[in-house]
Amino acid sequence: MTLTKTGFAESAGLFGGVTSGVFDYIELGTGTTAATSDDTALETPTAESGLTRAQGTNSRVTTTVTNDTSQTLHTFTNAGSTAAITEAGLFDAASTGVMADHQVFAAVSVENGNSLQVTYQIKFSA
Repeated sequence: MTLTKTGFAESAGLFGGVTSGVFDYIELGTGTTAATSDDTALETPTAESGLTRAQGTNSRVTTTVTNDTSQTLHTFTNAGSTAAITEAGLFDAASTGVMADHQVFAAVSVENGNSLQVTYQIKFSA
């Protein structure tokens, strides 16, 4: 997991009541460059129907201490061509916005009609 610098700044603003964005949008892509904390967008967002940025469902779950982990979940269903998904990002808006986290991983092939469930978990700890 690579939390971004802009994600840290937005989180501090949320904690202090200075900003009001909620990180509840997940975007998928096909980029392969390693994620860094300076990233502000995915390398190559996918344009395949059903696999574009979507609003997830947010909740708190317990990892170590009660409700210490923020969780965003969305199930994407491909309605386009087969896509080799290799990156995901967590955002605070339906388009552009602040990217809190960027992940790059081994390709996951999503064929037309198939679904891919993405779960983002960010644990807060002392």
